[in-house]
Amino acid sequence: MAKGKVVFTGAEEEWRAYFNLKEDEVAINALPDVNQIVQKLELLIENPKKMMDISKKAIQFINREHHYQKIAQLYIDKWINSKF
Repeated sequence: MAKGKVVFTGAEEEWRAYFNLKEDEVAINALPDVNQIVQKLELLIENPKKMMDISKKAIQFINREHHYQKIAQLYIDKWINSKF
């Protein structure tokens, strides 16, 4: 995702709700269903603009939610504020 690849993963409703995302906005929710995966692949192949849109949003999402410096700071803050 950080390199703009469209990822098929378990982007279930709970995950999307946590990050306030729409379905297939930054990743494709891949269910264990061959027909569903084929449909999602066909959608991307037939709509390259959709694939580029997901790619751009995935990069933004990773930078916003998973940037290594931001995550490291969260750990540091937690450690500093912990009560031993």
